[in-house]
Amino acid sequence: MAGGDSAKKKAKAKAAPPSDVDLRAQLPYFVARLAVLVLVTVVLALVGVSVLLAVLIGFVVAGLLTWPLGRLQRRAARRDRQ
Repeated sequence: MAGGDSAKKKAKAKAAPPSDVDLRAQLPYFVARLAVLVLVTVVLALVGVSVLLAVLIGFVVAGLLTWPLGRLQRRAARRDRQ
């Protein structure tokens, strides 16, 4: 077991430190995704779905609808950082 522990420690030492991301580059994408979440949640609540269920469904639907936008958000953060 001692050999396995040292290998894990070496792997952790070689891992790159987490890099900083530019939050300003991500802000427009985040606001758009948040707007979709709020819109879906409000529409479901107005239709008569309970608020808690509307929020949960809103998270799922907004996540699926804005998945490509999330990819663009991460790319913009990486591009702006370089």
